[in-house]
Amino acid sequence: MEASAPVASTPVASEPVATDAKVEGSESQAEAVAEAKRKLKVKIDGEMHEVDEDEVINDYGKGKAADKKFAEAAALRKEAVAFIEALKSDPISVLTNPKLGVNMREVAESYLLAQLEDEMMDPRDKELRDLKKEKTTREQMEAESKRQAEEAEVQALTENYRAEYEKSFQSCLEASGLPKTPHTVKRLAFYMNEGMKRGMDLKPDDVVGLVKDEYIEEQKSLFSGLDGENLLKLLGDDLAKKIRKFDTSRVMKPQKISLMDQPNVSERATKKVDRVTKEEWKAKMDRIKAGLE
Repeated sequence: MEASAPVASTPVASEPVATDAKVEGSESQAEAVAEAKRKLKVKIDGEMHEVDEDEVINDYGKGKAADKKFAEAAALRKEAVAFIEALKSDPISVLTNPKLGVNMREVAESYLLAQLEDEMMDPRDKELRDLKKEKTTREQMEAESKRQAEEAEVQALTENYRAEYEKSFQSCLEASGLPKTPHTVKRLAFYMNEGMKRGMDLKPDDVVGLVKDEYIEEQKSLFSGLDGENLLKLLGDDLAKKIRKFDTSRVMKPQKISLMDQPNVSERATKKVDRVTKEEWKAKMDRIKAGLE
């Protein structure tokens, strides 16, 4: 109280003190909340454990939700058991119940008609019918078994080819230097699909050159429309430094100069001189003297 009196007489100075008081109050409140969290002893699998109160409350809510679902499942199971017992004890009442939605008269007539036809059928015809029925059932089971085997084989081949294609795409991208992006993979797949339409089994390595050419043409088209300043902004400092370094090394590299490229070198100086032996020279002179040359 002694410290608050002078502060209260000066309005400007009273604000930070009030703020400090709020901070201290909030810190003390947080400490109080932390201390208020209680540890509860809970028996789990026959052993006592200390658990935070919040965790116990959270687990309790989950347990109540699970209990509700179990209760609903138990109620449905109880209704099903009661329906079966009623069907056994009084089938007529159950089957004629309007809630069931079954026309008991039609069901009974169809059943009795089938029974009469079966009883009046010739034994040989009945045997033939049963054989056909068994054959149909066996064929259906075989067809279903074959279908499942084919589906399993297709699934296995699909997984195998998927892994193979993923590996081939990955190795192709790593070797080509192209961007490892879904867009690049989509371009490769496009050309492979076009080849497949024409009866060609193409691999990523077969079409990667086409995709690379597309990228180069796109970059050329983009860069050619930019001035130097915007081009440097697009490329960035690191790439610009690489280009300058390469260009400088190319200029500074010594080049071989051919005599043919010099403007003041006569044709005579660069012309190859044919050397002859003494015998050839003498023979040439003799022909000149004789007027043959």
